[in-house]
Amino acid sequence: MANKQLLNLYECADRLQVPVKWLKEAAIAGRIPCLWLGKRKLRFNLIATKNALLKLAAKRADGEGQTDGR
Repeated sequence: MANKQLLNLYECADRLQVPVKWLKEAAIAGRIPCLWLGKRKLRFNLIATKNALLKLAAKRADGEGQTDGR
């Protein structure tokens, strides 16, 4: 059964062990899937967010997304 629980910003950052600021910036930039409730509140599906992080990590490992010429 899929996890359909939505976590707030702080809960999700805690479970993923990432900084709250980074998670919020990634969500605003569209790199991490999220649901906006109104203009300020973010909610995250933990499974979808983990999958997005894995994709970001794979891109970085392949050298994609680097801007410093490495």
